[in-house]
Amino acid sequence: MNDSISTSDKIRNARWHKAVAWAMFQVFVPFVFVIVCWPIAALGKVDSAFERTFFGADTLLVGAMLFIAIVIEIHIEKNLNNHLFKKRSLDCYWYFSLFFVLLFLVFYAAIKYKSMTFESTSATAHNYSDPMVQRAVYGCISGGILAIVWSLAAGLHINIIFREAELTELEQAVTE
Repeated sequence: MNDSISTSDKIRNARWHKAVAWAMFQVFVPFVFVIVCWPIAALGKVDSAFERTFFGADTLLVGAMLFIAIVIEIHIEKNLNNHLFKKRSLDCYWYFSLFFVLLFLVFYAAIKYKSMTFESTSATAHNYSDPMVQRAVYGCISGGILAIVWSLAAGLHINIIFREAELTELEQAVTE
């Protein structure tokens, strides 16, 4: 029994380190990188720094990549640990993540095209207070927040499944 607990601790620690690394390098670092551009632009006295930073739709592209990572992670975990995922509890995350990937990429392309044509239309000062620009900016920010929340929810759900499976295995080891 001590061997199973020791092995279980090693597996739990490995999963924890993997989850922390995933959250850090696939969720927070890309979004922080995009968001840090705003204060840098503001310090550089760039006009409409907030709008210029987020009007490029970079948060939607990072969000789409995050949803792709969720789809891949769920697919890998289901293939490696199929016995733990019998109840199809992650199918909802998988299908919605695929849907969000497609949705984000379509919106990214549309907003990126609009921002590129907006920037190249004239050499005069641009009107970043235009309602279309404001909707695009806040849509991009909302998309980024949705991607972060969704990915963390999926990660927590996967962690709960592993914890439940670990408890089940320990109960079986104790009864044997």
